[in-house]
Amino acid sequence: DYKPFTFETKEELIQFFENKLKEGIEAMEKTNEDQLQEDWTMRNGEIIITTEPKVVMLRHCFCQTVHHRAQLGVYLRLLDIPIPGSYGPSADDPNF
Repeated sequence: DYKPFTFETKEELIQFFENKLKEGIEAMEKTNEDQLQEDWTMRNGEIIITTEPKVVMLRHCFCQTVHHRAQLGVYLRLLDIPIPGSYGPSADDPNF
């Protein structure tokens, strides 16, 4: 019953992400190393795409976030748009 989130304003989108971040932090605080070693399976109905330990999938998710952020940086550079700071000020910030 997946229903994609829709929003009308930027504030609604930001609040959605803030809520998901909070939920994720709470879930990680409740887990332990043994649970992260348990397998997690990605499937499409009956078709199994991959089965990996949960910790491997978490690492993959973080790497994907970094990868897509870097892609966005490339596109912004190609459009001559200054790169916003992601993890602090960027070299494009005049106060860097």
